[in-house]
Amino acid sequence: MPKVSQEHLERRRLQILDAATDCFARRGFHATSMQDIFHESGLSAGAVYRYFPSKNSLIKAIAENMMNEVLTPAINAVSGQRLDPADALAAIAVLFEPSDLRARILPVTVQVWAESFRDPDMADLARDLVDHILNGLAQILPAGTPPEAARLIMAALQGFAIQSGVLDDVTPEMVAAASRAFATPQREG
Repeated sequence: MPKVSQEHLERRRLQILDAATDCFARRGFHATSMQDIFHESGLSAGAVYRYFPSKNSLIKAIAENMMNEVLTPAINAVSGQRLDPADALAAIAVLFEPSDLRARILPVTVQVWAESFRDPDMADLARDLVDHILNGLAQILPAGTPPEAARLIMAALQGFAIQSGVLDDVTPEMVAAASRAFATPQREG
């Protein structure tokens, strides 16, 4: 039997993660069945279960993938800079502009946070995601910036994710403009 390359295995794993992400973004964790994921991926149950033994393992892998493929690059894109909190929020929000990212990743991220209220494993995963972002923010904020500033930016990013995914009435540019306006008090005429 020919040996399957590591590259092939990784492509298959990403195929399953992409299919699951699409399903979860459209229908949510609870309304999506493993059958939906098999159908979306075009793979058999055995092929999917070879990589992911459960729906929760898929959700965890998607969240880890988001951290590695989306959040870390977003923070790294502004690393090495020392940005005041308003500019940091604006810079990171604009990195979430691709509509594919907003349509697929943000809804799943919000679901991970929501599931954290009932599932201790999801709570640990959400805590890891938030800690990862807070650590990245600490690297781009000026020395001496209160740690609460990173938490405020995190809260704004979470609000952006919810509004973008649920209400679809906010863009990264709007967040950036609001952030800068908030940091620059308007003078009365």
